Amino acid sequence: YLTTFGTTVAQRIRDQFQPLFDPAAEPLSEEVLAINDHIQAKAGYSLYDAQLAVAEAVKRQLDRKKVALIVAECGSGKTKIGSTALGALQGMHAAQSGKGKTFNLIMAPSHVTGKWVREINETLPNTLAIVVRSITEFDRLYALYEAGDKNVYAVFSKEKARDGYMQAPAVVYNRR
Repeated sequence: YLTTFGTTVAQRIRDQFQPLFDPAAEPLSEEVLAINDHIQAKAGYSLYDAQLAVAEAVKRQLDRKKVALIVAECGSGKTKIGSTALGALQGMHAAQSGKGKTFNLIMAPSHVTGKWVREINETLPNTLAIVVRSITEFDRLYALYEAGDKNVYAVFSKEKARDGYMQAPAVVYNRR
């Protein structure tokens, strides 16, 4: 089958799945490069070319559809790539709209919330990221956001987010 139709199948795949970013044909955006420069200055290393290409593609996808997925192996830099893409998108929107700061929510498994905070603070300039464990902490963080001039990321665990139903059930059922 592939001997007979392989060339046709490959061409149809190329035609139907156009990449959002082709690093061989176009340059990285100024926003992604600026964040990579910040990472280099703050952490002492820069992202790999493949990570930068994914960050650029994710930035474009988020701008187009408001949702993007990064699927990769453990240790490939998904958190850093996602942070770079978000920061680049926000930098692009800030340049277009003149609004200088954003408030962001990140829901992650509890074992990586601290990692998200560390990597966001290491990756994005003029940013504050904090793990939020209660609505009181959330309110305090939002007050800091309103009073300050930084982008703020509230990182909370998906396990903590679902704990509320034990205190007040969403549905009460009675056979009568």
